[in-house]
Amino acid sequence: MKKFILLVYLMIFSISAQSQIVSNSLTKAQVNEIEGFIQKAMSTAKVVPGLGIAIVKDGEVAYAHGFGLRDVERQLPVTAETGFYLASKTKSFLGMTAAMLEHRNQLDLDETMEAFYAASEFDASIDITTISLTQLLSHSHGLSNSGLQYRLAFIDDMSDEEFRHVLYNHTTEREQSFSYSNLGYNIVGNIIDAETGKSWRNVLTELVLEPAGLNRTTPFMSEAINHAYAYPYLFEEGGFRRLKIKSDQQMQSAGGMVSTPIDLAHWLILQMNNGKLDGKQVFPEAVMKRVHQPYATLERDYYEYKREAYELGWYQADFDGERMIHHFGSFEGYMTHVSYLPDHRIGIVALSNELEYGGTLPHLVASYIYDVLLGKEGLESNYDSKLSEMEKRINERKETTERRLLEKKKVIEEASTNPENWAFQPEKFIGTYHNLRLGAFEVEIRNGDELWSTFGAHESRMLPVRKNSFLVDWQLTGYVSPPVELTVQTNAEGEIESLNWGGRVFSLMD
Repeated sequence: MKKFILLVYLMIFSISAQSQIVSNSLTKAQVNEIEGFIQKAMSTAKVVPGLGIAIVKDGEVAYAHGFGLRDVERQLPVTAETGFYLASKTKSFLGMTAAMLEHRNQLDLDETMEAFYAASEFDASIDITTISLTQLLSHSHGLSNSGLQYRLAFIDDMSDEEFRHVLYNHTTEREQSFSYSNLGYNIVGNIIDAETGKSWRNVLTELVLEPAGLNRTTPFMSEAINHAYAYPYLFEEGGFRRLKIKSDQQMQSAGGMVSTPIDLAHWLILQMNNGKLDGKQVFPEAVMKRVHQPYATLERDYYEYKREAYELGWYQADFDGERMIHHFGSFEGYMTHVSYLPDHRIGIVALSNELEYGGTLPHLVASYIYDVLLGKEGLESNYDSKLSEMEKRINERKETTERRLLEKKKVIEEASTNPENWAFQPEKFIGTYHNLRLGAFEVEIRNGDELWSTFGAHESRMLPVRKNSFLVDWQLTGYVSPPVELTVQTNAEGEIESLNWGGRVFSLMD
């Protein structure tokens, strides 16, 4: 079975989606200009298989269309109704969910963590009595816990007991000012679970997605892949390699949703219309006001956007002198751009199914669309220069990534697969290895004498590099990530006691 398929780029970029929306609020000249640039940008980049676009103007979906492929192997096109993994764009949906729970008197976002967790269980340096839910949702909480975030985003889900153990025992203090991470949203997700007796996924669906009619937006990957779904890809050796998609267990509250260009266009209309959609007040005005307050100030540049404040799941920024509200998301194989200019009542959705090389493409396309709709002149020469810069960055990135992949391939190829070189018989390793912070992985024998490990959604053959250590290619942070080395640790009797991953000890369970 081929791992990737070689493609002729013109075949990709000439495919048109069958479902397309073009309203009278855009002129034919504007549509031609926008579509011409998108095709030019994709053919210049050559590394992005598919792109989903939606434009909102004056309270309606003015344009929605797909370009390229959502499924390279089957040559299936992106359409306006193709699902893309959203990554951190999820935060705007969880922020709305929290605000809706407050409106229903089920949460108080000004309440502190002490109302939900035992303050005495944290390190003495941490004072959770000063950390409110709004601070958790605006990244200004002053807490750090990389293990908790890592496990939820890359490995698997956690029980409430496991979550609280890791939160209590592995949280450290940092400066209580804006510092973007998943942690605050992971904590609020856990609070929603506990306070409602339901999963945050179900609460979000009931309070936000269903009332808004966002029927193709879901926090369940198992549901998303039953419809037209954009699979993630990496451009490699002249073609596209399909990457792994997330499992339901990895769809966490800071980055665990799938949506379509059309649904996200409606999501933007709700923001710009103060909670109204199709003449109906879907979300109360008080909830919209709660969501779109600046809770944290910052000075950060992202692409061409000068970020100035953070709301509940949205950034406030300056874009070439215009006020912009946005939130993006990125994960291996995906880049999500969702933004709007409230003073002009214009919004853009740009979704791609590639990240490693062409991650800036959705932002470049969105900026171009804004400039067209704002009537700016001299775009051709300006954006030709930007396309050249993008192409240069892609080529530089290719050199670095291809070198890393070759190094990884060499390391794996040099690992021994001969059982005679092992210090222990394969059957001695069979069992469950547990780490209180990161969870557990299973080791089993396949195909006679091959050792295989399964860690959450990841599985890999265990390849000995020395008599007492193995390489496992779990791809925890993506296809390009290097393999992990597990070192065997024994007890006084010489029996296998644990496997050590860079100081992270996984004990063999009885």
